[in-house]
Amino acid sequence: MSKKKGKSGIPLVSVCCTTFNLENYISKTLDSILNQQADFEFEVIVHDDASTDATREIIQSYADKNPGVFKTIFQEENLYTTKPGKLGYIFENHILPLAEGKYIAICDGDDYWTDMHKLQKQITFLEKETECSACTTNALVVDHINNEKKPFHTGIKENYLPTSKVILSAGASFPTSTLVFNKSKLTSSRVFDQYGELSKFYDYDTMFIYSLLFEGKIGYIDDQMSVYRRWEGGIYSGIMHNPEKVCVVKEGEIEGNKKLLRHTNTSMKKMFKRKISVDALYVLRNKPGLKKYMYLKDLDVREVIKLLFRR
Repeated sequence: MSKKKGKSGIPLVSVCCTTFNLENYISKTLDSILNQQADFEFEVIVHDDASTDATREIIQSYADKNPGVFKTIFQEENLYTTKPGKLGYIFENHILPLAEGKYIAICDGDDYWTDMHKLQKQITFLEKETECSACTTNALVVDHINNEKKPFHTGIKENYLPTSKVILSAGASFPTSTLVFNKSKLTSSRVFDQYGELSKFYDYDTMFIYSLLFEGKIGYIDDQMSVYRRWEGGIYSGIMHNPEKVCVVKEGEIEGNKKLLRHTNTSMKKMFKRKISVDALYVLRNKPGLKKYMYLKDLDVREVIKLLFRR
């Protein structure tokens, strides 16, 4: 039985959705959330970042038809382009303060869930595996740019994402719309008080996963429970094939990871230093101009060899 938020109940889960000019996708996203079958109550928080198409009207129609379920935030000014931290700023200042749930689930407005028991499965996992701060799942990647469909993960069968994989691939270690996490473990993270500052260097999903990683394992269920779209209008998909734009992201992550080093234990420190070196090599190979050579000092021996021999 679906148990969306009622008038007298406090939701166990807050489903958070960010949108901007997604009139062609948002209905499928919201339908997939409302179709969830769970033995607990959940609410839906939708933040629209001043869309100029019909996205806002579509969201409002869903809110009108589902009283008590939706909390809507309609911006008059686009915060993504005007605020440092972009989606990180939006989440910390506009979405998180409204979230009543013990757990937070993310479903971006251009993705959607395909398993109506997704929330139930992930909450059951997190309630049992208390050492985990978050749980992700596999997903189907629908690549509209290359006209391909494929699973996001292959070869992961254990119940946790390997820590090394999470750090080295950052936000790309999972589709954001597969993420469910314990809100208190995010807010109690040793780096949460710097969330706003660090969000200037990372995409918000990277900031999620790094903050949560300090508080526990990242659980994993190897079922495809959602669709992750890659399309030219996507915030991240749109830069994947533009090395200069990717360099800008990598440079930000290098600076952010250097700040994170002071908070890490010995084993994680090695992984973050490795991540810095790998990203520095990418920048050295792809960034135009002479300023890129400042990143030579960040390379470890393996990346020096790759740089010298073009491996």
